[in-house]
Amino acid sequence: MTIVWNSAVSTRAKVAAAGAFLLALSPFIITGAAAQAQAPRLANIFDAAGPLQRHDDISRFSGCPRPPAVITDHQAVNVYADVAGQTIAGDRWVRQARGTRSLRDFSAFVASMADGALLAKDRREARAACAAQWLESWARGRAFLGDMQPAARYDTIWFGQVGLGVSYLKIKDSPAVTAAQRQVISSWLSDVARAAVRDEATLIASDGQLAAHPAWTVAALAVAGVAANDRDLFDRAMAGARRMLGEVSDIGALPSELARGRRAFQNHVWAFEPLALTALIGRRNGVSLDAENNHALRRVAGFIIASARGEARIADLAKFAQDGGISAWPRSFEAGALEIFSALERVPEVEEILRTRRPAASPFTGGDWSRTLPRR
Repeated sequence: MTIVWNSAVSTRAKVAAAGAFLLALSPFIITGAAAQAQAPRLANIFDAAGPLQRHDDISRFSGCPRPPAVITDHQAVNVYADVAGQTIAGDRWVRQARGTRSLRDFSAFVASMADGALLAKDRREARAACAAQWLESWARGRAFLGDMQPAARYDTIWFGQVGLGVSYLKIKDSPAVTAAQRQVISSWLSDVARAAVRDEATLIASDGQLAAHPAWTVAALAVAGVAANDRDLFDRAMAGARRMLGEVSDIGALPSELARGRRAFQNHVWAFEPLALTALIGRRNGVSLDAENNHALRRVAGFIIASARGEARIADLAKFAQDGGISAWPRSFEAGALEIFSALERVPEVEEILRTRRPAASPFTGGDWSRTLPRR
């Protein structure tokens, strides 16, 4: 996992950092049911103002296979060869890919069914029912809530939790999804979000400097908050995103990601997607995260684009030449992040990139973003 250990931090500082994080994100002892009952229902980002366009390129529905075995336990593989987390070890990368294959395959299938439920020309309700059946199976099996080291939590967030939550938001209002399924799935997403906060606080307290990781945790909270209409989860997500966006520099850099040295560019890209998703969820619910810190998210997008066009500045700031992937950005699995941002605001440089990459999708945040979002 991408964890950078900083042994120079004192125990007192570690406890203080963990306490600050817990204060911002994790005190879920009191659910605030009365307050939630008075609050307006959280808006789903896929609530359409009108019907979406249907498309011919959606795979034909050929029945719903039996859901695979539930993944409750998971062990992390540290893919880095160095303590600083700058050099990926090829054999470890292969081990991580093998260890997460079933999780990634599950998420991809559910995303394909959820996208089809919105975009296909036929069998839309059957696709929604299939996605719900798979999600319900893992929710009842308490996926991601078994024996898991705190560091392993991020595999389940990246390759499962956020994307599955987004897929659920795409189908939750379908008539093919039963009230019982909604209750089971939304409760499970809430429980997994709380587990993510708990494990992240444990890592911070044990001297972990987590770089882009908290951005994915807040995205998981935001998605689960909308899925379960849980205002507490939603508010914690907004607070966590504000904290991260408040750290963005005038040129759009995140100090925690510049500290990653050779991986600074990739970590900016990695943090941008969940921050954009959280901001979009916020926007649909009256929270203007995209305006936070004088439009910090826009500056991050600009910094990534400028860095991809010329490595010199980010290499100078990070004090290292950048690892591979910078010249190829955005790769197919990275363009979805730009589409999420495009739903927040239209920036000419972003639109020019997307012009040749649509329909853009992401395997980390639930599939198709170009055609599933209602444009307002």
